Amino acid sequence: MDFRNSAQDSGFTAEVRAFFESHVTPEITARVDQDGTLHDAGLHEAIAARRWIGAAWPADVGGLGMDAAEFSAFWEIAQYCRAPIDGQLVTEMVGLTIARLGTEELKQAILPRVISGEVLISLGYTEPDSGSDVAAAKTTAVPVDGGYLINGAKMFTTLAHVADYVFLLARTDPTVSKHRGLTMFLVPTDVEGFEVRAVDTFGGERTNATFYDNVFVPDRLRVGAENDGWAVVMTALDVERASIRGYVGQARRLLDDLLEALQEDPGRLESSATRHALSAVNTKIEAAAALADRVFCIIAKGEIPNTEAAMFKLFVTDVFKDLSHLALDLVGPAALLTGADGSAPVSGHLEHSFRHAQIATIYGGSNEIQRNIIAGRALRLPVA
Repeated sequence: MDFRNSAQDSGFTAEVRAFFESHVTPEITARVDQDGTLHDAGLHEAIAARRWIGAAWPADVGGLGMDAAEFSAFWEIAQYCRAPIDGQLVTEMVGLTIARLGTEELKQAILPRVISGEVLISLGYTEPDSGSDVAAAKTTAVPVDGGYLINGAKMFTTLAHVADYVFLLARTDPTVSKHRGLTMFLVPTDVEGFEVRAVDTFGGERTNATFYDNVFVPDRLRVGAENDGWAVVMTALDVERASIRGYVGQARRLLDDLLEALQEDPGRLESSATRHALSAVNTKIEAAAALADRVFCIIAKGEIPNTEAAMFKLFVTDVFKDLSHLALDLVGPAALLTGADGSAPVSGHLEHSFRHAQIATIYGGSNEIQRNIIAGRALRLPVA
């Protein structure tokens, strides 16, 4: 198996790096740090103008048909440059799911607007009482003439306050097993009965709680067949893997931030223990990049890398978290200063990365879930 990343040293990589270095301005970074919204309308518009939204989608649904491994450099560089591109990431994931499972009417209504940057979509999976058990959704969708009435609540609907739709999982049949009675919808955020409330997080990101009070959704905004919502969720998780390399970018940036902070006290870099610790974590980051390459090799063969993607996600986010702790150990109390303190090393990014790294182990399925996947599918052990 070839683990080499086809994006390395390509013209596309250089173009993307130059783009983000010029477009991620101090003003954007300051605004994100202040309000926690990982989306910027101007940046999103500029990305769309380059045709980089949906660039790795097949041409028959409006994409450029770029190789997924090559385009993955986009996500790594964006995260390295601290670009607020979560809106693009989630919207592309949902868009490609619609391309695979949506009706022709829905594809024509949504996909061109996704590619042009006109539409943002947030995820409505988790509920206040169900945590990581997405299939335990209690939000209901009752069939009515021409569509459905939705009632319930969702938690962690990040970006719902700026999104046009929520990709919502609702229960349409309470009489069958929890995985079988679910249906997926695109719920407009401008309809009567929809409410969004801000929720601040430990990682500094703004997320939301959203509420649905007799929200009417027409049939044309259902994604997939009625009661087949779990298959839609699995498809969405499948296409999400295209952006996994972003975690590598976050880890590389934190390591570079740590090295910059240590330059303020060069004596620390002369310590053999420090140099060994830094070398070890750099090796782990390169190993994480190789695990990501393996995922793309499997995708290129037309296979679904469930176990391999779980291994990558578990490994890279654990490395990121461990590196955030190492930064605190090596820099000391100053690493806990926020960007609001003018004396904070590297403008407070060490402190922010420490908070964000803990949450990264939860995003995209908690690391406990990833261990269960690896245990069951790779090691053939009983699943907890």
